Amino acid sequence: MSAPDTTPPRSEVPPAAHVPTADDHLRGGARMTAKAAITMVLLTFALLVVADGDGIRHQGERMDDGTEKDVVLAVGRPAGWIADQLPVAPVVDQMLGWLSPDEDLGNDDGTFSASGGTGGGAVSPGAFDPAALGLPAAKPRKLRSLLVTGDSMSQPMDGELARALTPIGVRTKRDPKFGTGISKTDLLDWGAYSGVQARRDEPDATVVLLGANEGFPMTTKAGTVECCDLDWAAEYATRVRAMMATYTRGGAGRVYWLLIPNSNDAARNRIIRVVNTTIKLAAAPYGEQVRVVDIASVFTPGGRFRSAMDVDGRPQVVRDPDGAHLNDVGGRVAADTVREVLAKDFDLGGAA
Repeated sequence: MSAPDTTPPRSEVPPAAHVPTADDHLRGGARMTAKAAITMVLLTFALLVVADGDGIRHQGERMDDGTEKDVVLAVGRPAGWIADQLPVAPVVDQMLGWLSPDEDLGNDDGTFSASGGTGGGAVSPGAFDPAALGLPAAKPRKLRSLLVTGDSMSQPMDGELARALTPIGVRTKRDPKFGTGISKTDLLDWGAYSGVQARRDEPDATVVLLGANEGFPMTTKAGTVECCDLDWAAEYATRVRAMMATYTRGGAGRVYWLLIPNSNDAARNRIIRVVNTTIKLAAAPYGEQVRVVDIASVFTPGGRFRSAMDVDGRPQVVRDPDGAHLNDVGGRVAADTVREVLAKDFDLGGAA
């Protein structure tokens, strides 16, 4: 009998758990054969042709002439023909259209063009302050023709401007229309008449003081709007902006639109506040080409009516007894204010 084995048994140690590594796919697992890989590539190409063959053709047609365009069209034209025969492409376009940068814009109204911007009117070089662009200041041109227009508030300021500027060779046209307003078209349609003035006088500069007779209902495409809610203000600003565009004459003229001083009538002043606000908003797109001249703060600082103010170092009455219009002294003050602004854009030969 053999002697018993006295060697102690070895402990059974379980194999360590395997930690996957990035190289495992090289050591085993499913491998794609060359035939399967080629099949996958061909299938992908076929799907691309069916889904976007017309896109390949379209991109090729937009490329510059050359070898690259010829190669793309050699594939794109037959691919596009195949896509045209199948209903798949429109479905794919609808499903994935939100990914495309070439959105359907619907019409050409908002597209850029060389002559008209995006439909909002071309921007004139005169709209810019050269200094803001880092450019040298342009030499002021001679002021040869001036139009002063508006309602009765534009007098006697217009006479004072003519008296100061005519001696230096400025042809000054005074064209007040009493009792008229932008919101009332029974006496005069300012939208149409501003075009008449611009064509007739071809002014280098147009000074406008208009808005003391406002507050009337206005007719819009949506219906009638009553003073002085947001719809009324929007329509009034739209009309003012259209007149400003007319007076600028495509960049050939500058516009100086005056704010209205408050009167001694609280009800009238509520309308004046809306009118002045719309004037400032309407002028904003025109930059330097349309200047808002704030004579309101000159005559009624802080909106407070006053019939007299310091002029030439002493208190003088500047308003008519009706509490609205400017008297002769007030007209001279307004004219002086306008000439100071004109002198920023035109050579007045020292007349300012």
